[in-house]
Amino acid sequence: MDVPDSPGLYCIRLKDKVKFPTNYGQLRRDRIIYIGQASTSLRKRLWEQELNHKSAATFFRSIGAILGYLPPAGSLYGKKTRNYKFSPEDTERIRKWIKQSLEVSFVEFDTAHMDDVEKALIGEYMPLVNIEHNPGASDALKAARNACVYHAQKPVSDGPFTNNFDPYFFSEYEKALAEDELRKKRNKEAEVKPWYKDINAWAWIVTGVCILAIIVIMVMDSVDEKRAKANQHRPRSYEEIFTPEEQKKMGIGGHIDGPGDWKPDPNTAQKAREFIEKGGNADPRLDAIQDGDYHDLLDQMGGPEGF
Repeated sequence: MDVPDSPGLYCIRLKDKVKFPTNYGQLRRDRIIYIGQASTSLRKRLWEQELNHKSAATFFRSIGAILGYLPPAGSLYGKKTRNYKFSPEDTERIRKWIKQSLEVSFVEFDTAHMDDVEKALIGEYMPLVNIEHNPGASDALKAARNACVYHAQKPVSDGPFTNNFDPYFFSEYEKALAEDELRKKRNKEAEVKPWYKDINAWAWIVTGVCILAIIVIMVMDSVDEKRAKANQHRPRSYEEIFTPEEQKKMGIGGHIDGPGDWKPDPNTAQKAREFIEKGGNADPRLDAIQDGDYHDLLDQMGGPEGF
């Protein structure tokens, strides 16, 4: 957000369909919940303080109280200030809610009349989160903020502690305590690691290596299968069929594509013709190829042109 480093007024409203606790009053149709001023810098007051709580901010503390958060117990014990702060974890959750749920408008404004204008706007619009200058200020919001102050100022031990609060806030304080405990329980449950994060890292590494090995083996088997299928009907040479000793004994050498490499069978041509007449393959040499006997067939027929 590009917020100017100059004085001005700002307005904060709820986004459409964002729900707001009903016990803090009736939400306006324009959904405005807060009007404020920045006497020196909109960037510092609005962006850094009110929306991100980098330092004391009335609006941020009020939103945290409305959402049911409590500051750490005893965090203001022995201090005069009422400016409580939430834990870093809760502060981040409130920031996230603000970012997701709110819209902001601002205008640079002369400081000479800023107080009067802010007071008039709050009096007219009566935003739910404004307390000062608001004739319709929410008692529930006052009680919720007082509950946060009480929780932060009381000692950590269960010893006696008194403070001057409106009695109305004690019921809100009890509600805030209950909500805070419930929220902590839910957050703790949400932080439980899923099953896959509980497994040792080495187990994941071993599993990954095994899966990779299986994939490699499957790919290699597929390649070998395709290669074997491609070579299934490939004519074989005499060197692939006979050992050198067998070749020498049979007097085979040079090639087997011509007459003389194999002992001719004078009846081969007649057998091939009978095969065709009985409905066999139009070219019996194809069947011979499938049997790995391509060269045998050619030789016994007198070579490629013998049939």
